[in-house]
This record gives sequence, structure tokens and C-alpha cells, in this order.
Amino acid sequence: MILSSAHPGKWVLPKGGIEMDEGEDFVISAVRETWEEAGCEGKIIKKLPVVLDSRGGKAPVIQEDFDPLKVVPKSEFHFYEMVIDQLSNEWPESSKRDRRWCTYSEARHELIKLKRPELVEALNLSSIEKDNLDTY
Repeated sequence: MILSSAHPGKWVLPKGGIEMDEGEDFVISAVRETWEEAGCEGKIIKKLPVVLDSRGGKAPVIQEDFDPLKVVPKSEFHFYEMVIDQLSNEWPESSKRDRRWCTYSEARHELIKLKRPELVEALNLSSIEKDNLDTY
């Protein structure tokens, strides 16, 4: 699933920051952000490798490739896979965001179009079925 960003016609993966009362629990944050941004409730089934924000072409995408002496990434993303149990028609950001279920190639196309290689990498690291990339 991808969702619209604050800008019309731009699609991203659900993501966000940690609230003060969540400590360092990225799972709680991921569940909360997915609810707030996409109206989805479910169970986390897999943690994906940490992905660094590489916008600007200065930082590597995968954390293991990171050298703090060379560059500091803008941020790091802790992505998780979730099995959706409930999909609500109304959610906290439903007036600001749309959501869209799509295939791997459709999601990849939208994220590449947005120039977000770190989000493409998260998608690639997931267990989503990789369909035919020749579509785009």
C-alpha cells in the first residue's frame, strides 16, 4: 500500500517519527503512523533493514553501507511489514491523504517518479511479490 503525501499526485510509504511517550519503540511508532496516515490496523510481521534517507545523493541507502565520517544522512527509516486486520473508512489524516493498494511494480514506479530511492529500497527489501517490472 502507498499513500498520498501532503502534495497531490505524490505517493509514499507510511512513515513518521517517534513520539516522546514511545521511547525508542519503533514498532509502536510504525503501528501508530500507519493508523494515522492510512487508516490501517494490523500486526507487524517483519522488521526490514534500516534504510537511510539518501536524498541529495550524499548518503548510502542501506545502513550497513554508512560511513559517519563521510556524510550524515538526513534521517533513517525503520520499516516494518504489517498484515492488515482492519481498514477504516475514516482515520486521523483521511481528509489530507488518500491510500492506494498497488502491485510491486506500480508502487516502485510511483516512488521512482518521486525520486525516493530510499523508499524503493524499503519496498525491494520487503517480501511483497515482485511482479513484472516491464510494466513501467
